[in-house]
Amino acid sequence: MRLLGLALLVALFNTPAEAQRRKKCNTALPDSSLLVSGPVYRECDVDRAASRVGLEPKLSSSSTPAGTSHSSSCTVAEFRFVVDTSGKVEPAGIEVARTDDRSFSQAVLVTLNELRYRPAMRDGVPVRQLVTYRRTRSVVVTTTTVVSSGAMPTAADLPMSGPSGTTSGCR
Repeated sequence: MRLLGLALLVALFNTPAEAQRRKKCNTALPDSSLLVSGPVYRECDVDRAASRVGLEPKLSSSSTPAGTSHSSSCTVAEFRFVVDTSGKVEPAGIEVARTDDRSFSQAVLVTLNELRYRPAMRDGVPVRQLVTYRRTRSVVVTTTTVVSSGAMPTAADLPMSGPSGTTSGCR
């Protein structure tokens, strides 16, 4: 009887749909420290993934660079954290996944508690989900030519602008 029950369980979880779902899901488990408050699911493990609601939190003005030597640049800060069953970020498990500017990632980090999510659902029940959050900042520096005679510069005196000098956003 026990063997029959085990065979039935294996058959249920080896349906083509379940096999396809498991194939696309990464088998790496979250850090065990995240599991202290209960199970944590990845996006591929839930029926409906957690989704952000509301506006992007405003960054402090001190996170805007005073100047840069490039004509344009892009800064990225990417974090991983758990969204709880009420849609809030769990602060204990926040980790920086990737950044190329520490001051920018610090400015984003202090705003993470303002993020709100529609919680992930599994079998009709809200569950905790591991989420990756990416924030970018594009900086375009514009220079102005000052004419030594004190006269207003004409269009010919100003630097050319166009597709090479503009940034539509970070990738």
